[in-house]
Amino acid sequence: MRLMPPLIAASIALTACSPTEGDPSADGALASPPEQARGWHSRRVLIGHGELPARVELQAGPAAGITIERDRHWPGISASRYVVQGDATIGDVMRSVRLLGDKVTYVEPDFLRHAVVEDPLRARQWNMDTVGAESAWTWSMGAGVVVAVIDTGVATGGPDGLNAIAPGGYDFVNDDDDPHDDHGHGTHVAGTIAQVSGNGVGVVGLAPGASILPIKVLDANGSGYISDIVSGIELARQQGADVINMSLGSNRGSTSEQLAMQAAYDAGIFVAAAAGNAGTRGCLYPARYTTAVAVGATDFSNDKAPYSNWGPCIELVAPGGRTTVDQDGDGFRDGILQETLINGAWVYRNWQGTSMATPHVAAAAALLMASGADRAQTLSYLQQSALDLGSPGEDDTFGFGLIQPADALAAWDADQGGVAPPPDSAETGDSGTGVTPPPGDTDPPPGDTDPPPGDTDPSCTLSITQAKYNSRRGELTVQAITDDGSWNATLYVDGVSQGAMAWVTKKARYEYKERGWNDQPSLVEVVSECGASDSAIP
Repeated sequence: MRLMPPLIAASIALTACSPTEGDPSADGALASPPEQARGWHSRRVLIGHGELPARVELQAGPAAGITIERDRHWPGISASRYVVQGDATIGDVMRSVRLLGDKVTYVEPDFLRHAVVEDPLRARQWNMDTVGAESAWTWSMGAGVVVAVIDTGVATGGPDGLNAIAPGGYDFVNDDDDPHDDHGHGTHVAGTIAQVSGNGVGVVGLAPGASILPIKVLDANGSGYISDIVSGIELARQQGADVINMSLGSNRGSTSEQLAMQAAYDAGIFVAAAAGNAGTRGCLYPARYTTAVAVGATDFSNDKAPYSNWGPCIELVAPGGRTTVDQDGDGFRDGILQETLINGAWVYRNWQGTSMATPHVAAAAALLMASGADRAQTLSYLQQSALDLGSPGEDDTFGFGLIQPADALAAWDADQGGVAPPPDSAETGDSGTGVTPPPGDTDPPPGDTDPPPGDTDPSCTLSITQAKYNSRRGELTVQAITDDGSWNATLYVDGVSQGAMAWVTKKARYEYKERGWNDQPSLVEVVSECGASDSAIP
């Protein structure tokens, strides 16, 4: 998101896959149950559709005769999860699904996600000093705000504990209503947001008056599928969450997820998402979507943490920790310390990562929304009050800067005539439903929700001549030739559009060459407006 109205007015990455066993376009049947190393579920596809039966027998294309059955539906975004019945690769199923015509708006694999986290070490809460927690509490504690933590779940009953658990949480990994954390990541994240404060025990959270809605979409290994994440976003919206924290991601976009994020945005929900821990240019998804607030990480010295991703997608930064140093000289490594449950034992753990930075921003949003700000106002005040780091003004390393929630709250209160409600009595403000998102800067280009056409009688020919992935540079190169260059051609990578390819008149071919691909794509497709198409494995 990119929004700047004036105040006075207002590691996680998908497992890299090679074109071998499990590739969505490879020959042969995919085994079940799925192996997470593939990077997607071997028997499921996500389909955006209109009137589509719960059971569909594919009639054309490479998976003709294969049946797919719906087992999960998201009416809010007109999409469903379908399970493949029979032996067919996901790539072949996707090609046949596209031939269903106007009934289908898109189809994509059910990609795998992992939690964004670094190795844990103990340290102290210097991070709460950095963001001025106690000063912010003179304005707001976050009371009345519900923050959905879409993660590995949230464990309850610890000695320090969380302020409140909102009803309606769910475990989409095990399909039950007990979103218990069997990893530790989600509980740690929730603690940064709403750990009980002032109880004489342990540590504090930045918005200790907020309630946590626990939604489990990642398993005990910190991994989960897009379909569960989409279900989590939809549940958060349906349960009336004000803020969503997503300390997870990958470099593969998903149309289903993008639509769910848009629905959350349209409902007035503030979504904070981790930029990623590769230390490279460009944010992971879902942080890369313009409907999310992408969060980078800083260390004790307010420098960019070495692991933090950067680029024009970065909106704000917050303390993410750095467990290899002791810059404050207190005898502990400078991680982010919170209470969590590890192997059945309650402990205080120091972790680092953009996963740890993101809940600071989610908590800061909760403080403002508890004071009456809506989603757009919350983002604006956080942007304008942020501590400017790096180059003057907004930049690719720190975005608008390091969050300073106390300054944001003071400015909000002043602009409301000094009558903002006191802590613990604030009510949430207008949801902002229907606000059109401002244009955002993404790298690479955002995914287009328009599907490749299923025209079987093209008026021109097209052939991919090169599809190459350079893992050292994270660079994808695709070239294609056609007998009629007057048509535009769109490149799809793992089912997500990268926009129109460049036409090089001198060489009489389409070209695409971009860096920032941290994982090897599984399948590339070039689709001409004339109806011709071709696909290849990089």
